[in-house]
Order: sequence, then structure tokens, then C-alpha cells
Amino acid sequence: MAPEGPVHEPEPVAQPAAPTAAPVFAPSASVVFGPGSGLDPAQVLTRSRTAGNAAVARAVADGRILARDAAPATAPAGGEAPSVTAAGEPELSHAPFAELLTEVERWSPREETLQAHLATPGVDGKRLNLAETIVFRKESGPDESAVIEIAQDLYVVGTPVDDRDAVFTFGFGGLALPSSIEAFAAASTPAAAAIATMKTFEERAEAVRGAINARLTAVGVPPIGAITKEGGGNAHFKKQTWTVSVDPDFAMRGGPTAPAELLTTVYHEARHAEQDFLVARHMARDKTAAEIAAQHDIPAPVAEAAKASPLPADDPQAELAERLRAPAPDTGPDPALAAIRPTLIEKKARGEKFTADEQAIIDRAYERYKSRPNEADAFTVQALAELGQALPRT
Repeated sequence: MAPEGPVHEPEPVAQPAAPTAAPVFAPSASVVFGPGSGLDPAQVLTRSRTAGNAAVARAVADGRILARDAAPATAPAGGEAPSVTAAGEPELSHAPFAELLTEVERWSPREETLQAHLATPGVDGKRLNLAETIVFRKESGPDESAVIEIAQDLYVVGTPVDDRDAVFTFGFGGLALPSSIEAFAAASTPAAAAIATMKTFEERAEAVRGAINARLTAVGVPPIGAITKEGGGNAHFKKQTWTVSVDPDFAMRGGPTAPAELLTTVYHEARHAEQDFLVARHMARDKTAAEIAAQHDIPAPVAEAAKASPLPADDPQAELAERLRAPAPDTGPDPALAAIRPTLIEKKARGEKFTADEQAIIDRAYERYKSRPNEADAFTVQALAELGQALPRT
């Protein structure tokens, strides 16, 4: 029987640099909805998200608001401000986010209610707009950029870490929670400084393993075993042995950012360990530890730990566990990359550059690899970890 859960393959021979996360919402004053715009409902939704007016876009797209050509705004006689149908209480915008989101979810019609609250003196507009964005993303399903933007915005508006954990409910938990990211980032600074002074792979591997296992243990995931040397990708988690391998050239790189990048790369692999433990805990609802170990192809002690902690149906990551257990399309090696892999390995050994066509094949294979459910989740968590390292800490 094929093992359940995500299949972790070594990454392609070469990787492009990870893109810098960009804000999802950018100001715009040129978006027009209406017959003259030439936009279909899907385009309206996309354009309106860019304009930062997602609630209106949803209403237009599903027909609750009829689009019409834009007309110049006119002020009431006497130059007074437009009237507001209802006023919000300033105290609401300063409430903990967990409470604020619950209230925003009840608003109907949401956009008009939001605007009424925003028009009230003393209201914290940044927090209210962020709350509406979070609710919208919960409803529509967030992408990586949205998750990173929300994590950053929660930090920027000064949300306490416990409150950030309470609202960061996009199917994330464990290593993805703001508290985990903050603890990892805080530990990364001294760990990276120490790693930079280490001259052997074994020293660096052990330092990284200590930092990563502290976070895995904190979220209830069995710690990984020894970090071993292996080429063919920066790092790779092996669930059969519950270990991580790291390319020795990647581990021993110099440069001011290399130690921090080593830490976040292995944090990515630790997320794979958490994923496989989630799958095992999901299986623990109706399987024995022995069945989990055999069917999921994990060590018996890990299966026994999962059996002792079955995943509740209402766990924030239950949906992720179900996606990871589902048959994953497109899990085999990329055929175009497989065809040129021997050539790429030879060129890399000789220090030769890849041709433009070869690099294009590598890039396509890498994007295909990143789109798999387990990798998409792990890359998002890695990006959150990188953001955590970049944000200032007091």
C-alpha cells in the first residue's frame, strides 16, 4: 500500500531566489465598475481587491449590487459631509482582534456598516479595515501573499502576540502561528551569530537542529533526529527516519545572511515534519499506532505519539490534514527536468552556467513543485519565518 500523506521529493537542482512578499492591496483611484469598464464579474473582483474595496467587489460580482458607470461625487448642499446611516462605537475598533472579527462577521451589509464605523470620531480605521480584510480572506481562502501581509499588518498595528494567534485562523497552527514565528525569530539572532563562527558541517547541523527542535517540541511535534549531509536540494525532510538532510555546500556558505537562511530553510523542513504528524494524528481517529506507522511510513514512536493525541475535528489545521491525506495530483518527477538532470549535474560539478532553455525548465519544474499542497503550505510558513526575522523586535 502506498503511504498516505504528502510525498517529499528533493528540490530541483537549482532554485530561483524566493520572491519578496508584496502587499496584496495597493491604492488605486482608477478602478471603474460598470458597462463601460469591459470587466466581467471575476475581473471586477480582482480589480476591486487591488483597489482595496473587496466588499464592494463581492457584491458586484454576485449581483447584490448593480454596477453602473462611475459619476462624479457631489457634496450635499452647504458643503456638509455626506450623511452616515449608522455610527460605530470607537471602543469596538480597539477591542482584541478575536472579539473584533466576531463582530465584523455579523455586519450586514458589511461594506456600509464598515463605512459607518469608519466615519465615527475616535475609531481606529487601520484596525477596522484590517479586521474586514481578515474576515474576507477567511471567507475566500487566503493565498501566500495575503497571509504574509496580514501577519505583517497585525504586527504593525501593535497586536499582542496572543491576540495574533487567536485570529490567525486561515487553516494554520503550530509552527505557522505568530507566537511560534516570533519565538523562532528571537532565537534565530543568537543562533545565526553562533553558526557563522562554526567551521564544520556537524557543528552547524547540531546548532540548527537545537533551534528547530525547540520549536517542534513547543507545538507538540516529535523532534527530528540528526541532520545529515545530502546534495540534490538545499534541504529535505525524510519522514521514514524522521530526519532532515542538508546540502553541505548550502550549509557551509559564507555571507552575512547565510546562517539565517539555513535556519529558515530547515524551519521549512520542520513544517513538513509537522504536516506528517498532522496526517498521523488525523489517522489516529480510527487507526492503531501500528497501522499508522505502516500506512503512513513513519517511525513507530512517532505513530505512537500521534495515537496518543488524535486530531480534533475542530482543530484549525484539520482541513490542512485532510488536504494532505487526499490523493495529490502531479507528485511525480518533472519529465522535462528529469531528461536534463544528468547534464545539469555535470555542469554544476564543472562550475558551468546553465543555458537559458535549461534554466527555464528548472524554473517551471520549481513552480510545479511549489504548487503541491504540502510544499505550498511549507513555503508559506518559511516566508512567515523570514518575515519574522526581518521585523524589528524590542
